[in-house]
Amino acid sequence: MKEYKNIELKTNKIPLEGLGQWIITISGDDWAKILVRAENNLVANLQVPGFRKGKVPAHIAKKHIKDDEVLRNAGNSAIKIAYQYGLDQKDLDVKVTNKPGVEITDLSKSLCKLIFNFDLPLEVDLKAYTNFDIKKTEVEIEQAEIDQQVKLLKDRFAVYSPKEKGNLVTGDIAVFDFTGTIKGEEFPGGKAEDAQLEIGSNQFIAGFEEQMIGMKQGESKVIKVTFPQEYHIENLAGQEAEFAVTLKEIKIKLLTDNNEELVQDVNIPNVSTYQELVEYIREQLKEQKMRSVKDEFINNLFTEILKSANIIVPNSLIDKETDRLLNEFKMQLKQQNVTFEDYQKMTNLTEEEVRKEAQKDALWQLQTYILTEEIAKAENITATDGEIEDYINQISMQFNIPIEEIKKNMKDLNFIVSNIRRNKTLDWLWENNGSSTKTVEKKAAATAPKSKTTADEVKPKVSKAKAAPAKSKKN
Repeated sequence: MKEYKNIELKTNKIPLEGLGQWIITISGDDWAKILVRAENNLVANLQVPGFRKGKVPAHIAKKHIKDDEVLRNAGNSAIKIAYQYGLDQKDLDVKVTNKPGVEITDLSKSLCKLIFNFDLPLEVDLKAYTNFDIKKTEVEIEQAEIDQQVKLLKDRFAVYSPKEKGNLVTGDIAVFDFTGTIKGEEFPGGKAEDAQLEIGSNQFIAGFEEQMIGMKQGESKVIKVTFPQEYHIENLAGQEAEFAVTLKEIKIKLLTDNNEELVQDVNIPNVSTYQELVEYIREQLKEQKMRSVKDEFINNLFTEILKSANIIVPNSLIDKETDRLLNEFKMQLKQQNVTFEDYQKMTNLTEEEVRKEAQKDALWQLQTYILTEEIAKAENITATDGEIEDYINQISMQFNIPIEEIKKNMKDLNFIVSNIRRNKTLDWLWENNGSSTKTVEKKAAATAPKSKTTADEVKPKVSKAKAAPAKSKKN
């Protein structure tokens, strides 16, 4: 590289992105020579009618070659020259760890500036991770919460019976067809047959259910509503719509008053009496709340540990985890019948902005995973053979798969071992930081926040259909 005298190389580290950079600028006579070679290369390959290839006179050739073509050609040459220049340097604090990404950030007749991006190598410098004084939230179980869970279960396992007489009232189940139009034109998703709706559940947009009250079986009616301004489908937001509705059937919901029948309906293993069901619900609520408390505590603890620890995650790992999180998020949107484009319109976020948010989550997950692994090593936390067997047994029971089949299809136990080790390490951190957490059971009659944990474990006999005029899911 002695031929080049006007090449400047600076290094830059971006630890939070796991990124190391070579910032290389070529200017002066060195850049002028590269430009001349680029122009000569274009002239040598220029084809002009009436002249042989490479034999076009210079004054004619220059008329056919544009300045930006010369710059692009010179820029491509500069990439090879700059990269080799970096390789020839000694003792750079940013090493070559992978095939770099390269970006030309400045390209003109006076200079060429390039940035080569490399992974910073994984680096872990773990400091203190015990005796942090982080508050553990007190867990409270109120009787009202247990009562609410029982109510939800009774509602889930209600019997639906045809209504023999009377008009549609609040609490009834309407079975109906509808066709929605805006300015006389039907719109996608605005039509359904045999839709089911509990009147008063507020599942549909404001005014829809109220206008159905009083309808008779077999009656048709036009319902006029306005979609909310924040509706998740942009072209419907704020629009006035008409729905031609035909009420086909009215059902009533019959809740059981027999607690023992409810026990049989939910059919939970090892629960045969109503008192056992209540105890099961109480334990589920405890477990749910303790899990939430532990998650919050561990997140706060990791935040404190990371203030003193030094963890550099290679950029390529961050990119892969970001891609995984984004794909997972898009699948979740799809399950809610929302496209990624609709989500962007709802949030006014560009794809790059969404990716940046996902990148933050990806870095956090990777850092906390690495932290957990390092702490497990430091404290000799491992998975025993018995714990591995128990884990496989749990999978077998949960998914009703024979144990031998699980072992046969499992290429290795690394995934199971990693999960067990991680959970044990998190438990160890819980025990060795903060103050103890109490579980308090209250019998106050105050209204408690709704919890779906217990009710969601059992399947309802009747599912409610969702239709186009349903409320927006946007918060």
